Amino acid sequence: MNTKNATALLKILAKNTTKISGLKLGGYYWTYTPELLHALSCIIKSQEQLKQFSLFGLGNLLKFYGIISALEYQKNSLQEFILTGCAYSTEFEVLKNCKNLEILRIRSCNDEKLLKLLNYKIRTLEISGCSIDASIIVQILKESGLLLQRLNFG
Repeated sequence: MNTKNATALLKILAKNTTKISGLKLGGYYWTYTPELLHALSCIIKSQEQLKQFSLFGLGNLLKFYGIISALEYQKNSLQEFILTGCAYSTEFEVLKNCKNLEILRIRSCNDEKLLKLLNYKIRTLEISGCSIDASIIVQILKESGLLLQRLNFG
């Protein structure tokens, strides 16, 4: 599917679909244009209760054109965030406002800035394929206390 058709499809979904609870965005097959990224952010904003959001394979894309910022609209419903193979962006600051975020999975991302955003209400923390400083892990463990139920380093 070419980018123009994908963008048109996403715009239709944003207008007509509001009950998506899990959204998985992968970048292996698409060329991300600003128009396509904007259409994706419109889908995120239009959902009534997005609970899971997964972003993978965008590589060193440093400008997300509002995809991550759109999660502000889901700050009361988002429970799980999965990030695989993506570079850190200041847009990730929005995760601080996600009141019910309980599961954070970070895979193949070598940037500790994302972990510093945690509100320490995380119940499941999975970090794999990343080089993380031990002092950050110690801080997470201290701050999470009894809330942290699952911890996975791979």
